[in-house]
Amino acid sequence: MSLSMWLSIKTAMLLVLLVEWVQAWNAAMDPYVPRKQSCLAAQDFGDTNRPYAPLEALLPAVEFRLLLNKAVEIANATPLAEFANNSQSMENSKSESRSHIINELRKIFEEPGKTIGNRRPLQLAVKDKDSTRTSSSTGLRQLKLSGGAVRTACNSYTSNLRFGESYVLTANKSDRKRMIREDRLPGIKQVIVADLDLRDLYRNLVQTKIEDIQAEVFQEDPDFFEVRSLLTEANQAFNRWFELVRVQDILEAERLLAPLFLQTHGQIPHSS
Repeated sequence: MSLSMWLSIKTAMLLVLLVEWVQAWNAAMDPYVPRKQSCLAAQDFGDTNRPYAPLEALLPAVEFRLLLNKAVEIANATPLAEFANNSQSMENSKSESRSHIINELRKIFEEPGKTIGNRRPLQLAVKDKDSTRTSSSTGLRQLKLSGGAVRTACNSYTSNLRFGESYVLTANKSDRKRMIREDRLPGIKQVIVADLDLRDLYRNLVQTKIEDIQAEVFQEDPDFFEVRSLLTEANQAFNRWFELVRVQDILEAERLLAPLFLQTHGQIPHSS
C-alpha cells in the first residue's frame, strides 16, 4: 500500500473516530424486523442500527466478493511449503501447479482492456426469493472480476444508503461529559460524510488491488507469488468494506445468490 493511500485511510478513520462509534444509528429508521445477531461481525452497538440500503443494491458487491473468495481458495489450494521444495524432482510439478492455478484465475478475472461480459439478472433472485430458478435459461455469460466492475458495485450500494436523523453515542459516561463540555460532538452531516469517505477509501483500495491482479495474471509470465499476495490484500480490503454493511443483509444476499453461483461456479467458497 502506498504511503499516500495509507495516510488517506488513517485520516478518514480519525475523522470517523470523532465519535469512535460512528456506525451506531437510530434503530427507529430501520424497517427490518430485528433478527438474532450473526456471529460474523455484528458490533456492540447492534447490527440493525447501521445505515442500510435495499437488498438489490447489495447483490452485485456480494457476488463479486464470492468470486474473490473463490479466487483466494484457488490460489491457496497448494501450501506455500510445497513451492519452497527446491528438489529437481519437484520443479516440473511446481511449475505445472502454478500454471494450472493461473489458468483458473484467468477464468475469474476480466482480461484488462476487454469489454465486460453481460451480467446475469440478479434482480430475479430478489423477485423470486423462494424460487429455485437459476440463470440457466438466461443465456448470459459468466460474470468476471474487474476493478471497475467492483467499483460500480460498491457505488451502487453506497449511493442507495439511507441514514437516520441521529446517531447513538456509545462512549462511556465520562467521555460523553467531556465531549459535550468541550463541544466536540459532531453534527449528523459530519458523521455521514466520514462514513461515506471511509467506504470510498476501502472501495478504492479493493479496486486498485484487483486491477493489479488483472495486470499480473494476464502477463505472459505471471509472478505467482505476487498474484497470491495481491489476492490476500484485495480480500482483506473488501472485508473491511463489508464490515460497514449489516451482517443480516450480507447473509440474505448470499442466500439469494447461492443458486446462481452454484450454477456457474460449482460451489460456494468459504469466507476468508
